[in-house]
Amino acid sequence: MTLLILLLVALLQSPPASMEGVAIKAGTTEPVAHARVMLTSVEGRLADTRVVDTDERGRFAFRGVAAGGYRLLAQHDAFVRDTGRSVTIASGQSIRDLVIAMTPTGVITGRVVDEYGDPVPDVYVRAAPVGADVKVGPYETTTNDLGDYRLFGLPPGAYMLSAAPYSAARIEEVRLGNTPPTVMLVTPTRPSPYSPGEGRGMTSIAQLLKTGNFIAFMALRGESHATVYYPGTTDAAAAAAIEVPPGAAIGGVNFVTQATKSTK
Repeated sequence: MTLLILLLVALLQSPPASMEGVAIKAGTTEPVAHARVMLTSVEGRLADTRVVDTDERGRFAFRGVAAGGYRLLAQHDAFVRDTGRSVTIASGQSIRDLVIAMTPTGVITGRVVDEYGDPVPDVYVRAAPVGADVKVGPYETTTNDLGDYRLFGLPPGAYMLSAAPYSAARIEEVRLGNTPPTVMLVTPTRPSPYSPGEGRGMTSIAQLLKTGNFIAFMALRGESHATVYYPGTTDAAAAAAIEVPPGAAIGGVNFVTQATKSTK
């Protein structure tokens, strides 16, 4: 009984462990300052999860770590999200040579203009890794009032790019309930974080004509916007990939929008 008590006391008095290391830019010795480093138990206990920031030299440290298995990972807005590494630490152990190599992300910038060379705002510019659906991203931004865009946070790799002005308004017959079809101006509404996907607003053409309210010219001409793929084609099969090395800033990836006759 006395031996058991002594063993329990020794266990309770075991010094806590610690971990120290540095976050660096992959392939260099350049430190990554202000990265967030997370240490979490492989058993998934929230109480064993801690987050610290690296200092100006990229250094980080965790004190008073309980013995066990952990996952160590880092995050920074200008770098690819780290997938983490496994670390096992014993009671009282001090690990001081941990290195987290972080891969910088790339940026693609450019401009979208119409056939007259005028800037086109609110164009969705999307980038997708080769083999993925470029129409849905996953990297997406919109042009500003000057037609400029900036796609950032791109992991190294090859990407297909597309530019698509938001859906144009259209004129179509709409049946509401059991009433006869009514000619309506259908105006697509933008998705939001709380309402994904395209909605639509509808206004009677007859009412608009009576009041003299504005009707989108593209709707009157039966036109819609075509999706344009880099380097300037509406044929997705003819699109060319852009290679983005780690940390690259690629500029001058420009698009010219095109209007086509609506199929509806």
